[in-house]
Amino acid sequence: MAQALLRGEEVELVRKAIELAKAGDIQMLKFLLDRILPRDRPLQLNLPVMENASDAPDVLAAVTEAVGAGQIAPSEASALATLVGTYAR
Repeated sequence: MAQALLRGEEVELVRKAIELAKAGDIQMLKFLLDRILPRDRPLQLNLPVMENASDAPDVLAAVTEAVGAGQIAPSEASALATLVGTYAR
């Protein structure tokens, strides 16, 4: 039913949302950016090869260095650390 009510109004509603965001509506700006920007981005890091679990500390050290150098965000490092931990197990 909601879709039927909105049919034909999509362009106008999106335009209004953009206008609100541009006028300083922070909630609307966040809403739009959350929908437009990708949540994940591909990372290109030169990490040591992980052939077995004993290689995990070297890989995690490289991930930590990447955070310190500003190459990746802490949240991205956390996701990588989880991946390394899972692989090591």
